[in-house]
Amino acid sequence: MKQLKWLAASALAGSLALSMTACGGSPAGPGGESKPKVGVILKTANAYFNAMSDGINAMPKDGIDFLGVEAPGDGKDAQPQITAIEGMVTRGANAIAIAPIGPQVQPALDRAVSQGVKIVLIDNDLPGWKGASSYIGTDNLAGGTKAGNYINEQLKGKGTIAVMSGVPGVPALDARVNGVLDVLKTTDIKVVNTLSTNCDQTKGVDVMQAFGSANPEVDAIYSACGPPVLGAIEARKKSDPFKENLLLVGFDALPDEAKAILAGTQTASIAQFPKKMGTTAVTTAAAAARGDKVEARIDTGTEVVTKDNAQKFTSFQ
Repeated sequence: MKQLKWLAASALAGSLALSMTACGGSPAGPGGESKPKVGVILKTANAYFNAMSDGINAMPKDGIDFLGVEAPGDGKDAQPQITAIEGMVTRGANAIAIAPIGPQVQPALDRAVSQGVKIVLIDNDLPGWKGASSYIGTDNLAGGTKAGNYINEQLKGKGTIAVMSGVPGVPALDARVNGVLDVLKTTDIKVVNTLSTNCDQTKGVDVMQAFGSANPEVDAIYSACGPPVLGAIEARKKSDPFKENLLLVGFDALPDEAKAILAGTQTASIAQFPKKMGTTAVTTAAAAARGDKVEARIDTGTEVVTKDNAQKFTSFQ
């Protein structure tokens, strides 16, 4: 009878171990060390996220059972990300690093967390959501503050500015604008116009033309994203009612922005570090899956890009 009870207990323990592995437990690697399954889901496959993916794919992954990088959808529809989350869980992911499209994916992430999967957010935060082990990304408010300080220095505390906002309601993009505005409140630089670009280059052309019609004497233009600045440069090639020394400052420091800065058609931008962001997210997700303590927020930094250092940013860092 005692032997039967011992066998039953052993069977139950084995069943629980299998259940833990299927629902996000960390499988053991060679030598008994923890080797968690980690997958990455990005927002879409554009130049920025492709650079992040390249950095992740090139990094050493000792001690990680890597499930790969997925970049489903167009960055606007949430369903491809939801499907990708569910697929990663089905494949036995112990941790998922994700650049979420928005709060629409939270229910899918909640289901993953309930099954023991650790979630690390990349690039885009989900304010108010408590399920993440960590957020890895740019401190966008700090980046916006750097942009505001640069604009203030260049204009010597006086003048006018028009603002190309990103996608209204997206916290990261709003923070980039708020950082600038917080600085300008302490100066005599006045915001004369603000228009949304949805971070789209073609929309940037349209907004720049609208600024040209309404505010041709503006001293500076700031964009919360990189693509609209490139659109602004296009617009100036077609028709340029602005001052020759117009200050044109962006955010992202896309490689084409860096080239424009070197060419003199753009003044400056604020660089992010997508490769560092991605690799840090993978190592943090693996650590969280192993049960290690991880930082709740990790800022991967920003840098002001001007002619002095633009050459370094002609490829993503």
